[in-house]
Amino acid sequence: MGEILVPEKDFDITIHLSEPEKVRFEECEGIIKKGLNTFLEVGRALAEIRDNRLYREAYPGYTFERYCKNVWDLSKGYANQQIGGYQTVILLESKMAAIAAISETDPEAPQDQTEEKCMDCEFRKALANKAKGVKIGIASGKCTRPEGLCEKHSQPASPPMQQEIILPINEAQTRPLTKLSPDDLFKAWCLVLEQLRAGKTLTAALVNKAAKGVKGEAVKKRIINTKKKVDATPLVSTQFKRQYQVLLDIISEERNNGWKNMKRTEVVKHLKSIINIVESDD
Repeated sequence: MGEILVPEKDFDITIHLSEPEKVRFEECEGIIKKGLNTFLEVGRALAEIRDNRLYREAYPGYTFERYCKNVWDLSKGYANQQIGGYQTVILLESKMAAIAAISETDPEAPQDQTEEKCMDCEFRKALANKAKGVKIGIASGKCTRPEGLCEKHSQPASPPMQQEIILPINEAQTRPLTKLSPDDLFKAWCLVLEQLRAGKTLTAALVNKAAKGVKGEAVKKRIINTKKKVDATPLVSTQFKRQYQVLLDIISEERNNGWKNMKRTEVVKHLKSIINIVESDD
């Protein structure tokens, strides 16, 4: 069957929106944003139901997994993803708000000397708005420019503006972060924010890349520390130490190559076999 050709006149449309179109566009985007943000509400509700077993009276004998499947047709894995996404956003919000509060009240908090320090200045708000993420207001800071007050702060005092922080806007963006420790989670999100300031768009792929980078650094440190511990212990032979470090080097190299030459699950299976052999002598 041949390709269906659309008349050229169908594409003859002005790029500028009419006033009704502008209004409708804003309404549609509001609907989309509201829909995306519901993952937090769903995650919070599922977490409360699971943690307090709120289904126990209406559905006696049910487990949380059975409740999710029979009542909502949700797999336990999907429900836990929603819960994990909610918990991740709450953790990030708390961490970033705490850091912002410290920078507001602590005069010794590090400041970037290359840019204006006024938290109310327009260019700062533009940087936050550009990423189009979920924005939660926190108290803004004072103008601390070494050359004196900026034009805004030289005017009579007005109600304080609110600094905006950016958080994941859907569950897919939180998924890579749920596998990290709280400290690594914050490190990864800081990498995301750096990319947003550089003009990138907030996407799940961007978050995933940042999470992989942080996780990779964490694993490298664990490998180094493990090598040091094995090398320092007098309870294993020199030959064991040498071969153990060779094995770690092989695993480390394969990880860096994305497991292209070996299947990770197969490696894990054989390593467990070695552990079982050693433990069998107990």
